Amino acid sequence: MKAINLKPLSVDELLVLRDRVDAMLESRVDHERRELETRLKRLQRFKTVRAEPQKEKRAAKAPKQLGGKKSTKKVAPKYRNPENSSEAWSGRGLKPRWLTAAMKGSGKSIEYYRI
Repeated sequence: MKAINLKPLSVDELLVLRDRVDAMLESRVDHERRELETRLKRLQRFKTVRAEPQKEKRAAKAPKQLGGKKSTKKVAPKYRNPENSSEAWSGRGLKPRWLTAAMKGSGKSIEYYRI
């Protein structure tokens, strides 16, 4: 790109130059925006035509979950709170608060709470 010496230009000339640059930028941005919009419309038409058969394929594979939650069986509890029999834990996941508090308060091991 050729460098332009702006020092000898007057304020009026610089303002005119700035207006011309702004106008040129605006026209180029508009031109590129129109080109991108036409490409996007073309791609959207392609996408809608191609997306319908894929939906049918996914519908046929409904039993296989894609990234969803797996269905798990209920597990029988292995530990129960002796003070409140409605509180039980299967041994999976994080320890429940009642078990942590009971172990800390009584000093007993986890085996004491096993069913």
